[in-house]
Amino acid sequence: MRERKKDIPVLVQYLINNKLYEMNLSFEPQLSPEAIKQLVEYDWPGNVRELQNVLERALILSKGAALSFPNLVPKGPENTYADSSAFFEDSRFLSMDEMMAKHIYHSLKLSKGKIGGRGVRRSF
Repeated sequence: MRERKKDIPVLVQYLINNKLYEMNLSFEPQLSPEAIKQLVEYDWPGNVRELQNVLERALILSKGAALSFPNLVPKGPENTYADSSAFFEDSRFLSMDEMMAKHIYHSLKLSKGKIGGRGVRRSF
């Protein structure tokens, strides 16, 4: 996908239409030019399946509103997290399960084990 950036907008529309049918959703989601730009500028270390997952998550979370992709962070000098070694271990990419486990571990560490109730900040 990194090598075919110009195909991303058409692919996004195709995948959204498939997901709407697959998930039996009755609304037509809106994609702002900024959202399309964000999808095109993302480095896409994975394959089309990663894009499918991003779109499915956005459809679920949007509840009919315009789609947004707050978790897609473009790679660049201003974003050191995108270049972080958190994605690698022993010179290999981590699997999605390993990444989620790492994320959960660090989230619990940051919240000192608290997962709900008063004083827990939610960013979603």
